[in-house]
Amino acid sequence: MKQKTLIIIHPHFTIPGGAGKVALELGKQLSRDMRVILIAQKINPNYINEYPELEFESINGPITSSFFFWLLFPLWYFKTARIINFFKKQGEISILCNVFPANWFGLLYKIFHKKIHCTWFCHEPSAFIHIKKWRNSIVDPSKRMLANIISTIMSVIDKKLVTYVDEIFVNSKYSQDIAENIYDKKGVIIYPGVDTEKYKPVSFEEKGNYILSLGRISKFKNLDILLSAFWKMENEKISLYVVGDGEEKENLQNLAKKFSMEDRVKFFSNISDQEVVGFYAKAKVFVLCSKNEPFGIVPIEAMACGTAVIADNSGGPMETIVNNETGELIDCDVKNLRVMLEKLLSNNELLKKYSTQARKHIEMNFSWKQSAEKIKPYI
Repeated sequence: MKQKTLIIIHPHFTIPGGAGKVALELGKQLSRDMRVILIAQKINPNYINEYPELEFESINGPITSSFFFWLLFPLWYFKTARIINFFKKQGEISILCNVFPANWFGLLYKIFHKKIHCTWFCHEPSAFIHIKKWRNSIVDPSKRMLANIISTIMSVIDKKLVTYVDEIFVNSKYSQDIAENIYDKKGVIIYPGVDTEKYKPVSFEEKGNYILSLGRISKFKNLDILLSAFWKMENEKISLYVVGDGEEKENLQNLAKKFSMEDRVKFFSNISDQEVVGFYAKAKVFVLCSKNEPFGIVPIEAMACGTAVIADNSGGPMETIVNNETGELIDCDVKNLRVMLEKLLSNNELLKKYSTQARKHIEMNFSWKQSAEKIKPYI
């Protein structure tokens, strides 16, 4: 009997991201039972070296934020379909699409090959298509108007294509409700995991004297709230580390300069996975200010490293952080965040307690093996 092949379609593996990590780690777990192929526009060679269990196929096209990606969309679809056809000739295949617009590629293929099994991991419906607030954040008025027109057309296409999916997976109850409201389909909840062998705590005595924020630096991460709260704290010996990159980075650097905090607010980018683990493990507190985060993989990585988390009391973090046990869920405005940071940073015993409980919570509830076992029957 020939081995089954799972084909995972993902937009690109160029910069670290939660959705990309889900594709890689689930693929790694599932490769024990089946052959796993990952198709993407571009692939950083580091991922190929890090995941030898997986086979990577690059389309060699621009990433999805490029105008040329959308201009030449049919070309990228046909290149994807050609790769799928190659493996289809070798035996049974199943397609798992990960993140918009990868689902468009997979579901278009499904239309032309109706017997193919095609599922979609909807980490969140496309913000560009379905969230007006996101489009209204576009500064240029002409681009904003064009985005609103295009999104109306794309919404019709998106909803129609999803009618062909065999199963939708979502990363939280919060995301499940949003996806069901848009697509009228109830998704299966598959919580992402964390590699607890890789993400490990250090002793409390080894922790550094800093607060940590890590991830993509975008407007919707609300890091201006964190900087403002940090500026108002009485403790001036603590530092703030902002790890990551994105379009909002320069604005935050200017804000730190405005507050005369350049020596206490430090920005880090282009760092290795090993360095990321070190930042998590040695932080006193990890902060996630974004509201209605669909899941938020960074809080569970921080907790795996034995670091207490402060997050907004909304979205996915409500399902991963145990309030008053592994961290704190608050209405994340400047005043509340400042008060909570000062409360935790002045109480080492409480931080130690949260550190121990956070690690135990992740070990019991958020492993990639658990995620893979839950998704396996559907693919």
